[in-house]
Order: sequence, then C-alpha cells, then structure tokens
Amino acid sequence: MLARGWCGSLWSGVLGLALLWILGWAVAGGRCLLAQGQPVWRPRPGQLLDMQPEGRPRSDATAFRQWKVAYRLVERGAQTTLWFAANLEVMDRLESFFTSDVSLSPVEINRAFWGACHSGRLLAARYLHHRGAELNWIPPWGLDAPLDAASTSGNPELVTWLHTLGAKTAAQLRRD
Repeated sequence: MLARGWCGSLWSGVLGLALLWILGWAVAGGRCLLAQGQPVWRPRPGQLLDMQPEGRPRSDATAFRQWKVAYRLVERGAQTTLWFAANLEVMDRLESFFTSDVSLSPVEINRAFWGACHSGRLLAARYLHHRGAELNWIPPWGLDAPLDAASTSGNPELVTWLHTLGAKTAAQLRRD
C-alpha cells in the first residue's frame, strides 16, 4: 500500500510539473509569436462565441488566467468576443455587444457572466447580471457555478457581492 501511494504521488507530481512546463512554454511561445508579428485571430462578423480552433490563444489565456498575455493579444489587435471582453473587463467592448444589432442569446450572456466571475471582474459581472445573466448558471464544460469560479479568482468583493444577491455554490445547487 505504501509503494502504491508513493507511486501515485510521484506520478501526479510528474504530471503537475509537466503541465507547468507546458503552460510556461505556451506563454513564452505566445510572446515570441507576438514579437514576430504573427497574426492574431479575429472572429467572423456576428461570431460571438470563441469556439473556433483559431481562437485558442485567447481562450487559453483566459482559461489559465494569463491576463498579461490576454491583454497583449488585445493590444496586438485581437478582436474581442463577448466572453473575452467580460474576462478582461474591457467595458467599452463589452457594452458594444449590447448596443449592436447582433442579438445575444441567454447562453452567451451566462457564459460571459461566468467568465467575468472566473476572472474576478466585478464591474463586468455586475453589468452582465444587469443584462440578464443567470446568477447560478453552471456551464456545460465544468462543474462550477459563478460563485465557485469567483471564490478562486482572488476577488473577495466579487464573492461578497454574489452572496448578497443570493448566489449559491454548485454543491448547494445540487442539494436543492
């Protein structure tokens, strides 16, 4: 049993180090590509969700909370999707989605709200909640409610605000 536990710990440690190395390489590689003037992906007109493979640099930067890389992509001309604007709290771009002729689905608004909570962006989260985002929406790709995502974001103000609205964790929602 001892050998089995030691082996499992060693294996998870090796995997953890490999993941950190890969993420570090990806961030450094992104900087290199940007420095070389590589093109930044731009969505097609009317495309609001970043679901295309070409959108991976933006998706990866926000998913792994690499905010400097994400902001660099914007500085280099990356057009923002609703999700990306919410994650970075680029309010002028976020607001432009609600003043354009493109109609937003509830899923797109909920996804952006979850992203704002994941990234600890209180202003964006408030704006999206005011625009109809569901307080306790759980995305299809994960198990966390916005409150869970906010709890790991490092923004206690956001967590407090969500609590005052009656937000629940995913575990609380499963019990209800």
